[in-house]
Amino acid sequence: MSKEYSDINTQQLGTAPVYGGYPSRFEVKPDLPKGAGVKVEEVVKAILPRIPAPKPITQEQINQITSDAVSRATSAANSQLTNELNYVNRNVDSKVRQVREEAEALITDVKASVNKEIKTQIDAIPKVDGVSPEKLNQTVTKTVTDYFKANPIKSGVTQAEVQNVVAATVGNEIGKQVSAEVTRQINNGIAATGDAMVKRVVPQTGVDITTELQKAIDDKTIRVIELPAGEWELSNSINLNNMGGKVIKGQGEATILKMKQGTNKPGFMSYSYANLSNATFSDFQVDMNWSQGDSNVSGFQMTNASFITWNNVGVRNSGGNGFVLQGYVTKDKTTGNGTSDCRLIQCTVHRAGLVQNPVEKGASGFGILIKDESLRNQVINCVVREVSCGMGIGGTDSINDKFTGTARQGAPKDTLVSGNLVVMADNHDIAYEPCGFTEPCARTNVIGNILPVSKDNGISIGRQSVVANNVIGETWNHGVACSGPGTKISNNEIWNVGIENSTRLKDSPVAWAAVALEDPVGCIVIGNTYSQDKPEASCDHMIKVVIKKGTPISTVGGNQFTGNTAQAGTIKKQFMFNVNINPLMPDVVVSESETENLKKLVSEQKILDPLRWVDPTKRFVAPVTSWRTLTSAPSADWNSFFGKASDTIPFGLINPNNGPGTSRDTNHVNIVKKIRSFNKPVFGFVQTMTTITPEKQMRPKADIIADCKKYVEYYGVDGVYFDNFITGWPQNERPMVEIFQSIYNELKTAFGKGFTIVGNSASQTIESVLKACDIIVSFNGTATAYLAANVAPDHYKSQPPNRFIHIVHSVENEEQGRKALAKAESSNVATVLLSNQPYSGGAGLDNNLSSPLPVSWMIDMQADWSRRALYPAKIFSYSA
Repeated sequence: MSKEYSDINTQQLGTAPVYGGYPSRFEVKPDLPKGAGVKVEEVVKAILPRIPAPKPITQEQINQITSDAVSRATSAANSQLTNELNYVNRNVDSKVRQVREEAEALITDVKASVNKEIKTQIDAIPKVDGVSPEKLNQTVTKTVTDYFKANPIKSGVTQAEVQNVVAATVGNEIGKQVSAEVTRQINNGIAATGDAMVKRVVPQTGVDITTELQKAIDDKTIRVIELPAGEWELSNSINLNNMGGKVIKGQGEATILKMKQGTNKPGFMSYSYANLSNATFSDFQVDMNWSQGDSNVSGFQMTNASFITWNNVGVRNSGGNGFVLQGYVTKDKTTGNGTSDCRLIQCTVHRAGLVQNPVEKGASGFGILIKDESLRNQVINCVVREVSCGMGIGGTDSINDKFTGTARQGAPKDTLVSGNLVVMADNHDIAYEPCGFTEPCARTNVIGNILPVSKDNGISIGRQSVVANNVIGETWNHGVACSGPGTKISNNEIWNVGIENSTRLKDSPVAWAAVALEDPVGCIVIGNTYSQDKPEASCDHMIKVVIKKGTPISTVGGNQFTGNTAQAGTIKKQFMFNVNINPLMPDVVVSESETENLKKLVSEQKILDPLRWVDPTKRFVAPVTSWRTLTSAPSADWNSFFGKASDTIPFGLINPNNGPGTSRDTNHVNIVKKIRSFNKPVFGFVQTMTTITPEKQMRPKADIIADCKKYVEYYGVDGVYFDNFITGWPQNERPMVEIFQSIYNELKTAFGKGFTIVGNSASQTIESVLKACDIIVSFNGTATAYLAANVAPDHYKSQPPNRFIHIVHSVENEEQGRKALAKAESSNVATVLLSNQPYSGGAGLDNNLSSPLPVSWMIDMQADWSRRALYPAKIFSYSA
């Protein structure tokens, strides 16, 4: 922590269409033309006059004759259609082969680059127990390959793009594999011990479990200790010196071990001389029960231990740390010991660092603290909330004042911090960041974390480290602050920095930056974005280089600053400050204007990816939101998504008048500007059918294309959203498939390959429909139907998940919603909407998923799913 370097507020949700305008409904008009195709009425009319009738014909005979005629006519029509389709398919197959060959040739060109980058990033990550490097490599390679298959790589893929996609995929895959492997290991370990080695611990009398739990730990014949559900008291620290090779397992949130008030000792601790190794803690909560005047002791205090695993373990109400992994100075010199090779997986800390120290005393407690020469530790998919006087997740060296001189332990190295959610609490005297591993910490990997609120920097990092794919929501100081050489900062979404200028520094503001680097040498800052939605934010620079007093200019440089962008109007001064100041070791700098020019060049060459708005390595939640006008005080509907989750909405959808209308509408011009202020694309709603019952009848092709062109002319949209799109299953829709494929090709020719076309089919389609759109709504139905349906047919499984959207309505309760999200997770879909609202697809605002919106807790639950942070222990619907 440093005064110049401050706290965050992030909201990450992912989404798909955000509606603006009239609902996507229309009145059925039975008097409209029926379209082409064989009709029973026409056949009967043609056949009946030719039938001889020497005697009255029975109704059964008429039905039989009619049926035979219809069969013959249908067979003839099908034969003709089959011949036509065969002709078309031969031509299409030829085109497909050509495109596939071109794509494979281009992918081959970048294959070496992709494989090299995957190997580089996986090798750079500390060894992760439970993760197979081979499986990780295979999964990452497949995901990255799918990504580039979805990209028109006509001009080749940049190294920056390869790095960003690989980094996002590696972080997500590690979290999945580790969690599954730990659960498997615990269950196998319990099964292997046999009943004789399993001890279910309960107090002899009352609720104080301390004595019985300590006996079980010290008993050499016991290997598995089971804690029953209930709230049990701890009247003393639990000594873990004899815990080696054992498992303590509770019943999740239902098992609570509560410290007796005034105990003022750590909940669980191992001593330095014991060198504890190979212990597992799973599925229970420790309540430190801190009150004013108590000491700042920790929930778990591990000293000189190794190979310890915590899985779904929580610590709450701690005056000190939730978890601390540390060494111990034993003599007046650097000893180099610590706690190493440990894992915290899906653990929680709720309220830590509650002792409010003055500035001169420093932190009272972190959520998770890794200190001293502690090596190769991993913090994965944890939730840390309301840490007051310390960092959320942090690392530090230590100085022991008991000895003469300065005895340093060394600092953490090779730490992995991935997939965590950290929300800090207010502290008016001293402020810390949600994640900090500053100098002399080294080789720290901070990947894919959600950091909503900080009263210091968003992330503080030391040397030779990686900070990638994090979302930082609100900081009082810098977004990311780097204090060491050789660190890579890439693909982070940074919001609302410098808020301290509107509070404590109001009279003497500081020049804050999205990314700040102190004396940087060989650092890489690439592909980061900065945005604001809080008026009190104050960002002077996208990138700022700070030279410490006394540092020779000749010792800094050799950095790379490329591909970083900011929301228009948010950077107050120079985009990059103090860069490229050493002519002997110049920086590689691509300015903001040069980056925009490169984007423009790509756009003009029409080689953009139509799926670039939806990252294939992430998840999204699809809010369907409706508004008529945009005022200076946006409606609650707008704030429900753009206010809470704008950074993960892939696109916004406008619908002025069941289509573009006949002229530009001022309200929708303003809506487009508002959506674009969040760096989001805008798609236009296009009605494709004149009627949908009893079967779909298509609007003229020329009218559909004309609506698309009007949207581009009036609003400059980035794509279109075809409502009531075809599925291709009914016989009368087969000719429409070819027509929509031709519309797709004509729009791509007119507006470029990057022009995105979304088709709302509402159910799964035949395979050839996928060639008529880029993204498809392949399910729109009730939660009950969703859980029973096959929503991922075989011909969808080979496609990247960002091509699919599922809309699931009439969700009855949280349990059903969780089941739906679990199914989506295994159904090759990136974008999902859950709603408790009923919907049948008819006309009118009262039958529209966007009016009203899903209940607030359901939006929050989907947000956590999109962040890969939907944990069993958290209850969303308690306030419903």
